[in-house]
Amino acid sequence: MAQARTPRKGRLSLLLRVLASALLMGLVIRQVDWGVFAATVKAADPFYLSLSLLVSPLLVLVSAWKWPQWVKELGILALTFGILGQIIGLFTGFSAIEQAPDISPAMLAGGLKVSTITSLFGFLIFIVSLIIRIVHKPRLQ
Repeated sequence: MAQARTPRKGRLSLLLRVLASALLMGLVIRQVDWGVFAATVKAADPFYLSLSLLVSPLLVLVSAWKWPQWVKELGILALTFGILGQIIGLFTGFSAIEQAPDISPAMLAGGLKVSTITSLFGFLIFIVSLIIRIVHKPRLQ
């Protein structure tokens, strides 16, 4: 016969999962060169940056409050929008390279770096949605 989990054991498990997620995020954030990151964000296309920064987190927060079972799916949607923004940025950049007579490797690398901003924010929103999902999971069961 299976025993029911005690509330204390469930809270401890939740706390350990949240702490592990926060520790991993802290380790990743520590590796970021914030000066380069800020310069890259300043060079980004405002439309896709606004889409990633304003619309997706709003959807994740509303869903966490209203529809907690959809948080993970909206995080995946943010990740998908980020990847779509990167693909569109790469397509636009490669079209410009086709028409330009001489492109330096540094310029190409800079353009590729800027194109990854939307994916980066999509991944960050996805990670936040997973953390929200982990916190709400005991409530959903």
